[in-house]
Amino acid sequence: MTFASPGWLWLLAALVPLLLLEWRAARRAEEGLRRLVGPRPDHALLHQRRPGQRRVGMALRTGGFALLVLGAAGPEWGHEIVRRSATGSDVVLLVDVSASMDARDVPPSRLEEARREALAVLDRLAGSRVGVVVFAGDAVRLCPLTLDRGAVRLVLESITTHAVSEPGTDLGKGLRMAARVLPGGRRSEQVIVLWTDGEDLERGAASAVEELARGGFRVLAVGVGTAVGDVVPVLDDQGRAVDVKRDAGGGAVRSRLDENLLRTLARRTRGAYFPASRPGGELPRLLAALGAVSRGGRGQRLVERPVPRFPWFAGLAALLVAIELGRARRRRPEE
Repeated sequence: MTFASPGWLWLLAALVPLLLLEWRAARRAEEGLRRLVGPRPDHALLHQRRPGQRRVGMALRTGGFALLVLGAAGPEWGHEIVRRSATGSDVVLLVDVSASMDARDVPPSRLEEARREALAVLDRLAGSRVGVVVFAGDAVRLCPLTLDRGAVRLVLESITTHAVSEPGTDLGKGLRMAARVLPGGRRSEQVIVLWTDGEDLERGAASAVEELARGGFRVLAVGVGTAVGDVVPVLDDQGRAVDVKRDAGGGAVRSRLDENLLRTLARRTRGAYFPASRPGGELPRLLAALGAVSRGGRGQRLVERPVPRFPWFAGLAALLVAIELGRARRRRPEE
């Protein structure tokens, strides 16, 4: 058994002073009777005492109080399947998984920071449909729009810089794939959240930005990296750096954040740009911007929930109170 509002259970501590008050009242009544009848053990008033009746009344009152407290705490056990309407937005999480995202100018790496932020965003998207797209030299839809946040979480936790076999960085393909995942409808209820270092080796982003702007898509762009940049490590199967990526002349390849492209993307799509040059970046501002996206109906889904049992406790408490009131009425004519 679980409780929806366990804070109410603290009131059960009041049973101790209540029982003490009941005991004190019984003791004072006994002492008053003895003072009234004096030392005569066979007085008629002494034969009318009913200690068992008093104990029953005390048990009924304290039991009713305990049941009301337990009921107020919201007892739940068992589960039931219910159909619940969902309201939210359509959100596509677009993540750059090119080799440069392994750079470590944002510790522990750019991709790890992007994943951490994406998971934090996912936790705030209850009721929204969420999809996942990754891109490098090509773009791949890893998860269609779904209300199943657990499935989206598994996808996000599994992405690496090997998720796309085509090397390179084609931001344009990533943006176009994300736009295709979003269905036709009210664009005010849709948004693309992008995590990238801004590199666009294939030079296809400019035209894609114009296409998205004409289509009314909104992009919230997160720039992961620093202007100084860092070398791009070469990782083995266990994710350990064994070398650095080198150009044709043998020099180490250094990757730097391209903020100009991302700022242009955000401005042309009526979105916003958020620099993530350190762990945590501008995550609070990003979450606030997502909260401002319009919400609409997103169909219905079946959810499992615990069954509330408050009526049982309320009914039992009412029964005990009714029995006690009935006993009190029966005693009055006799008195």
